[in-house]
Amino acid sequence: MVSIVGLYLVFKPPPPPGTSMAEWQDHANSVCEQFYPSIETNLSAAQMTLNRMKADRLTGKAGDFARADALAGNIEGVANSYRNLMGHLRDIKRPEKEGKQIEDVLDAGSDVAANMASAARSIKARDTQGTDLALASGTTSLGIFKDKVGGLGINQCQGYKPPPAPPGLGEHSGIIRGVGA
Repeated sequence: MVSIVGLYLVFKPPPPPGTSMAEWQDHANSVCEQFYPSIETNLSAAQMTLNRMKADRLTGKAGDFARADALAGNIEGVANSYRNLMGHLRDIKRPEKEGKQIEDVLDAGSDVAANMASAARSIKARDTQGTDLALASGTTSLGIFKDKVGGLGINQCQGYKPPPAPPGLGEHSGIIRGVGA
């Protein structure tokens, strides 16, 4: 009996190797390639609507409920797309050594989702101050997420570049002020 156990311990197969960082990056880039286009579509649509609202404001045109609702819908789409993306990235088996860096990326993406959802709620409520704060936080968290995924070599999740704002359009501050006025 002792010899069978001894033989097993000597000849047992080694444990399978863990996930490498290169494998995780390949999986993460694949997930981003699937899900990031919906983020880009919603971000682009939100930026275009935001630019129209800024132009309306510069010309003194009264705010438009339809544009504000469209903006809220696009931003809500960004939040939902980020939640979906983060869920799929969390499902990928992680290498042990880089676990903290990967968790930081996932946290940054979750922050984007939370900030964008907050912005959408504020826009729907016609809360100018809340919208300004949430959009600023959302913009900051998008930049942080992009930096963190770039640092891990996940190039498929950093493709969005906002189109330039038309001349004379600055910050989004007070963008929903006057909607429905």
